[in-house]
Amino acid sequence: MAQMTPWVHTYTLRDLLDDSFDLFKEQAVNLLLAGVIPFVLVAVYTAFMRLFVIPESFLRTFTWDAASAMLTNGRFWLYLTGLTLCSTAAMSVSYLAQCKIAILHAYGETITLQRVFSRLVRPVFSLLINGIIFGILGAVVSTLVALVVGFIGLILGVVLGALLSVGGGEVVGVIYLLVIIVSGSLSFVITVTPFLAVPIFLVFDDLGPFAAFGESWRIGLHRFKEYAGAVIVFTTFPLLFIPFIALLGFGLLQVTQYLAPSVSVMIIATLLCGLTSVLFCAMFASLQALVYLDGKCRLDNLDLRWMARQMGLGEEFDQALLVAPGAVSPTAYFPDYTAPAPRTPEALPTTRTTAPVAATAQVDYSRPPEPLPASSPPDYSQPPEPAARKEEQDAG
Repeated sequence: MAQMTPWVHTYTLRDLLDDSFDLFKEQAVNLLLAGVIPFVLVAVYTAFMRLFVIPESFLRTFTWDAASAMLTNGRFWLYLTGLTLCSTAAMSVSYLAQCKIAILHAYGETITLQRVFSRLVRPVFSLLINGIIFGILGAVVSTLVALVVGFIGLILGVVLGALLSVGGGEVVGVIYLLVIIVSGSLSFVITVTPFLAVPIFLVFDDLGPFAAFGESWRIGLHRFKEYAGAVIVFTTFPLLFIPFIALLGFGLLQVTQYLAPSVSVMIIATLLCGLTSVLFCAMFASLQALVYLDGKCRLDNLDLRWMARQMGLGEEFDQALLVAPGAVSPTAYFPDYTAPAPRTPEALPTTRTTAPVAATAQVDYSRPPEPLPASSPPDYSQPPEPAARKEEQDAG
């Protein structure tokens, strides 16, 4: 029997993190390429505006006077508005394309750039709607978390300030700084976790924005603690590379200033931020694909349906799940049973036929059972025959 794709199973938190990095490593080239391609729009827009609309350099060398002049220039705000729109569109397409690559690879399906970038218009708009929902929910969660954490920080600050009469004001200031950092981090993690599977539902199950958020909310709340822990790891891990990114940006700026003095700091910063975002989103998309699979396996029996499909019983198993009330989500994704399962050498039959069962003879249970034939026990008093001699007798 063909084996199930190794990505379709339930995960512990450690397996979720390990397999996410493994998935990223296996598809790193495709993930980065799919992320960089949409940013060609940003590069073209930046070059056009730089050559024809704002030929003077903004922030070629950073000074407060240059910054003030830039902020009072109307053409700069025109450039910044267009850059924001182009970057948002490019980032949305890039992010959804990377999520599509991750989930297609997890299902063992063929990945081509044409397939990855096809039918992404509707998911982009749906993602923007979910961005609005994310912003509203994030504001509510941030307010609640800030109130709770701020109240705890106020008590700690007052107590420590009273105990340390000397330098009490500095202690209170440090406490409030920690409160801001902790409350912001908690708000981000709590808000992001219910949205983890949204892009996968948009690009793979082709759901609308609200249905995708509902399904992602259902998966996210089922194992909120584990998924929140994974989000913490994936959002803190890139912080280790901040010194390297800063050094790379400084070196790139020095090289461009030597080769092309008219290149501004803002252009360098835009390109560097874009490449950093592509790398982070590629890693995060791998996590989201496996969170989707883990939730579908735990709540919708995806792994069992996959195994039933490979045994030729997929339709029967799905029907049994649909009959049982509450056994599967109404929007659950069911595999295409007319196509071969991914990563299988043989194709499944498109139709299943059942051969007629031969009629069996009727058994008369009123008659007593016949006794077993009598058999004499072996004579253990005689030594057993050698194995070679016995084989010769059998051959003769």
